[in-house]
Amino acid sequence: MENKKLGKRIRCTKCGKPFYDMGKKVLICPKCRIDDLIPDSTLAKVRIKIRRGGHDDEKNGWMGGIATKSDRGAVYLDCRFEIVEGKYRGKAFFSLVGLHSPKGDWWGNRGRNTLRGILNSALGIFDDDYSLAAVKSRKVEGLEVFDDIEFVAEIERKKGRDGIVRNELKAPIGPEDERYRACAGTSGADQWAAVDAIARERDFRVTPVPSEDHEPLWLTRL
Repeated sequence: MENKKLGKRIRCTKCGKPFYDMGKKVLICPKCRIDDLIPDSTLAKVRIKIRRGGHDDEKNGWMGGIATKSDRGAVYLDCRFEIVEGKYRGKAFFSLVGLHSPKGDWWGNRGRNTLRGILNSALGIFDDDYSLAAVKSRKVEGLEVFDDIEFVAEIERKKGRDGIVRNELKAPIGPEDERYRACAGTSGADQWAAVDAIARERDFRVTPVPSEDHEPLWLTRL
């Protein structure tokens, strides 16, 4: 059977459910694809890999070509999150972390909160901890420190503008959340040592003393 708008109606050889091919050469059964997604609200330890977009902005401290700028002027981190432990180990999903939008401050503010949450989660820092050690730990000179960092993430299922449901990052989970301890695994101190080691390999300072004329606005608490 064929539908002029939806294409040919075929039956999935795996689950047995019928679906239309939408005129595409690569056939993906909608039910099998949904079944393969990570369940909504799952917590898991993930590792970030940032796909570099080549965009630099010295004023905001976005150097090293790690940020991406869209044709419409939005700036973001194009992130791949891979689950490193547990039932869904090896599965990966993608999300954008906003840095700037010409439409307003909302997207950039949300992105800054996400980056702060990732640091808190990775290092085991409570969000309301403003001790000297905690404040210094959140001071980074650039975005590169987030590449390869591991943290506890809450994962969601979200429908995109194209109507397809995908896994995305809902939020980083920090130690103030009672669910954190079961997923954190590595202690904050050990995680920080790992991040610091990555930074030294790249000759990149993680916890510098900022110059008097430079305060990265993208890590301020809202």
